[in-house]
Amino acid sequence: MDPHRQHIRANASGELYLEDGSGRTTRLYRFREALDRATVSASTYYLWVKRGIVPDTRLRDRGKWRVFTESELRRLIATARQEGHHTAPISSWEEALAESQDSDWRE
Repeated sequence: MDPHRQHIRANASGELYLEDGSGRTTRLYRFREALDRATVSASTYYLWVKRGIVPDTRLRDRGKWRVFTESELRRLIATARQEGHHTAPISSWEEALAESQDSDWRE
């Protein structure tokens, strides 16, 4: 994807999507939403990034908040499990994603 043609948009229910200019969209997850799904605190996430345990997200929204792609979220959940955090099975959060999402936590 050309980084100059990427746009992050929110739908009516507040879910974020990355549009690449060719009509393709990718679901994104807000920082708090991703950390909640991985049962990881923000301080733990920043520590893991600092130590190189997980790479930092590559995307930011307009407010410079980190947003996660689905693959980044899966990697974060896998790392949390490896590090001994009690996370829900991936199938559980995938089912939850199919249901309606909560409103933006920053509202």
